[in-house]
Amino acid sequence: METSLWLQALPVLAGGGGLLSLLLARKERRAAANLNNTNAVEIMQKVYQQFVKDTSLEINMLKEEIKRLRKVVERYQSACSGCPNNKNNML
Repeated sequence: METSLWLQALPVLAGGGGLLSLLLARKERRAAANLNNTNAVEIMQKVYQQFVKDTSLEINMLKEEIKRLRKVVERYQSACSGCPNNKNNML
């Protein structure tokens, strides 16, 4: 009888192991998904920081160009405001 008890208990034990492995696999998939989400957020943050840095640099370059162009216009105004061909002096 003892042998038949083991034969009857074997499917229960094997099934329990299958259920346990299913639960562990599910938990592992969730952990991997969380890790992927964390990695995605870190990558997005790095890309955003680089975007901000590049945009700031571009804005500063444009500001410097505007300053340079204003100086050119001011020199033109001071040199040409009294010229005879500049009748309207609109600048």
